[in-house]
Amino acid sequence: MQIINASYEVLSDPRRRRAHDDWISRSESGVAADKRSESGEGLAQVRPGIWKRITGSIRATNAPAAWFRENWGLLLCGAFVAFYMYTTFVDKPLVVPAPGPKPYSGVAPAAPLPVPSSATDLPRYVRPAADPKGYAWPNVAQLLVHYSRLNVGGHSKVTVDNSQSDSDVFIKLVSLSGPQAYPVRTAFIPARASLTLDKLTAGSYDIRYRDLDDGSLMRTEAFDITERKLHDERGTGVEFTTLSFSLYKVRNGNAQSYPLAESEF
Repeated sequence: MQIINASYEVLSDPRRRRAHDDWISRSESGVAADKRSESGEGLAQVRPGIWKRITGSIRATNAPAAWFRENWGLLLCGAFVAFYMYTTFVDKPLVVPAPGPKPYSGVAPAAPLPVPSSATDLPRYVRPAADPKGYAWPNVAQLLVHYSRLNVGGHSKVTVDNSQSDSDVFIKLVSLSGPQAYPVRTAFIPARASLTLDKLTAGSYDIRYRDLDDGSLMRTEAFDITERKLHDERGTGVEFTTLSFSLYKVRNGNAQSYPLAESEF
């Protein structure tokens, strides 16, 4: 581009162009003299080594000038084309067309699975108005009579203390003695109350309960109930177990509690 600009500057000025044409004429006259010398004319006056250096210098000087004089129009056209290409394509941002619709394959796309956007989209616990069998909760601590009452006939007692808690609980006393755990007492104990489960037979048990305010499920550690008959001078009798469990919300409660899965309640 520097060469093109310099050539255009000379060719567009009449005075400088005339001077350039005169210089080309003189140069071409020198080239013609060189050709005559190469054919044998005048070689006697100049030593061969000096003559070779002079003719080589003249050819190197005259070749570009003659080429520019003969092709200046072509150079200007090329410069214009290069400038147009640069301003049209190089200086414009690349625009990628948006992809078109995919061709129909005959199979409907699967619907995306719903994804919760936040924790607030997850189902929230709502306290049930009735027990799992549809009966309204009682107003006092008591066994729910429409549930099975098993492992009866013993003398042992278990007291469930909810007297210092501010949440109602739905409890199950669960037998662990057989191959599969099963509830033997089901009860409702409101906040600030307690309930004693009596006439229990010997065996291994735990207590499982739901906090009706927040829905959490917990269980106590397993415990054993034992009974044995006594014979002494006063006659016969029975030695049995009496236990009391304070639930986990009670300060210094004696029931160590563990989280429980819904399927285990």
